[in-house]
Amino acid sequence: MEPNNFEKDFREKLNQRKIEPSDKAWDRLDAMLSIAEEKKQPKNNKRWIYIAASIVGFLLVGTFFFNQKKNPV
Repeated sequence: MEPNNFEKDFREKLNQRKIEPSDKAWDRLDAMLSIAEEKKQPKNNKRWIYIAASIVGFLLVGTFFFNQKKNPV
């Protein structure tokens, strides 16, 4: 029964503990989130460019493939 009481006491002490971050920690977190948001935006623009380029590429390949003249034998 000793280990169960020890575990119970340990859990109770952990549940009673409160961790409050300092103002400096909140400022650092805010700065990190701001940087992460700024980095996200350019990726969306590049994605559309890649999609448009692939569509144009497929159209060009399809055009060359279907416009080839067949040589009569």
